[in-house]
Amino acid sequence: MHKRINISLLEKVMEIGIIRKKILDHIPSFNSISNLAKTSKYLDYLIYNEKITRKMLQYFDKQKIVIKFEGEVSKNINKLKLEDINIIEDKEFYERLDNVKDFFGEVFICKSLIQINIENYVQKCREKDRKHFIKLFIDKMYLDCMVRREATNLKLSGDFHKNEYMILHVLCYINHKNITSIRIPIYSFISSIKNYNGLKNNIFKGFPNLNELIIYGHSTDIDYINVLKNKKIIKHVLKDLSRKKNPTLILHFAKSNYKVFDYLLVILKIAKKYKINLKSNGETIFPLFKLKENKPCSYTKCNHFPMEVITSYFNFEIYNSDQLLDIIVNLKCCSNLEKLELKINYNNIKEGLDKMMKSNSYILSFVQCKKLRKIKLDFNGYCGKENIEDQLFCQDLEYLISMMPKTIEKLELNYAYNLTTKTTKILNEYLPNIKLLIMNNVSYKDFDCLKEFTNLQGLISNQNLPILLPRKLKLLTIKNNNTMDGQKIKHIQIEFIKIFSEIFSKHLQYNKDYYIFFDDIRQWYMYKHLIQNYLC
Repeated sequence: MHKRINISLLEKVMEIGIIRKKILDHIPSFNSISNLAKTSKYLDYLIYNEKITRKMLQYFDKQKIVIKFEGEVSKNINKLKLEDINIIEDKEFYERLDNVKDFFGEVFICKSLIQINIENYVQKCREKDRKHFIKLFIDKMYLDCMVRREATNLKLSGDFHKNEYMILHVLCYINHKNITSIRIPIYSFISSIKNYNGLKNNIFKGFPNLNELIIYGHSTDIDYINVLKNKKIIKHVLKDLSRKKNPTLILHFAKSNYKVFDYLLVILKIAKKYKINLKSNGETIFPLFKLKENKPCSYTKCNHFPMEVITSYFNFEIYNSDQLLDIIVNLKCCSNLEKLELKINYNNIKEGLDKMMKSNSYILSFVQCKKLRKIKLDFNGYCGKENIEDQLFCQDLEYLISMMPKTIEKLELNYAYNLTTKTTKILNEYLPNIKLLIMNNVSYKDFDCLKEFTNLQGLISNQNLPILLPRKLKLLTIKNNNTMDGQKIKHIQIEFIKIFSEIFSKHLQYNKDYYIFFDDIRQWYMYKHLIQNYLC
């Protein structure tokens, strides 16, 4: 009752324009203003039309914690006590953090990611001191500070000098309510089994919203062998992960060898047992199916490894039609493929594939990839070739898009040039559900070509070019590319910033480089999440 009265009183106060402006001027971030707007529909209505401008700050969150011996090292390393250990703080990190805390405006944590690099030179401390030892340097992480509180991703890495197992012990004592994804290196699992003694049950208890664990890193044959010796520990970790809602394990391979298949087989069995959704990047494993002399089964028709099920992300650089055909044939049945990135380094794509198809009956399409939502096409190598006509480029772009399923919601184009209304109309016909466009180094032949994307809601561009915005656009993020020559171009850019400021009621600015425009403050958390992933 008292809460309703307080809100009603606030609504009456906020009705007065000059007072409303004064109140909003003293609220530093759009996050806080968004929270205010969500308290009632009427406050949301009042704030929706209010012109609000804020500065923004990009913050790359990376901290190093160094743990060393204090004084002379005891000959019996097992007798090391807490007082023998010195934790060296990262002064540069704390200075950056203080600057962010004092900033009046919107802070963007790049990728919404906290990175903590731990250099632990203490190989062992007394087992009874381990808990206190871990808590000692967790306190130095300052995960509960106002800035880090909003992050959703946590990455732990470091040089552990034969005590890599400590990462799993550390996770048991960390608390962060907003973390949804944790990344740990594969070497967290390669220590002697006895070092995991005392590993707590429910490792992820301190992360109430966690649903994703990413295991990353480059591994040698010996690393995989050591990991497989610790199946018990893998089971322990995945069993704890399975307690979370919609648990997902992502295996990210920087580089692979054939030992990875033994590792995959073990993980597959454990994940299936605990009903964990397993995902992986496919591009590093994909070549392994091509290298053996006995020509093994295809990438998506292997009896032992259901790559068509676990492949959720695929990134490949293509130099000829053979490679492109190979990828299409192997990926077209990947039912759980969510994101596809292709870097195109040759032209006349359709003609090249047509010649190859004369002796084959393949269907060139990704339409069976029903979960594919994001595609990125990079034409940097393509555009570097001389004497390529605009028409040929547009034909190649249209042909590639024609293979994609209608489920695509996010399209990213790099180094696409001289886009026409005809081309964007064709793109919209094949991808009618596009909601977000990310344009990097893209030029336009027709300034109104983007209006053909009938369902477009967001545009992120690293250039400020004279273009006509689609009517339904809700979010615009642009970079003022001051590398362009000529005062006339710069004047046009400034004028367009003024126009966008009139069109949208909310405006964020980072120096004279980045600008963000939108209207609906209640959607700010969603907008911010998108922007943090692409701008940083």
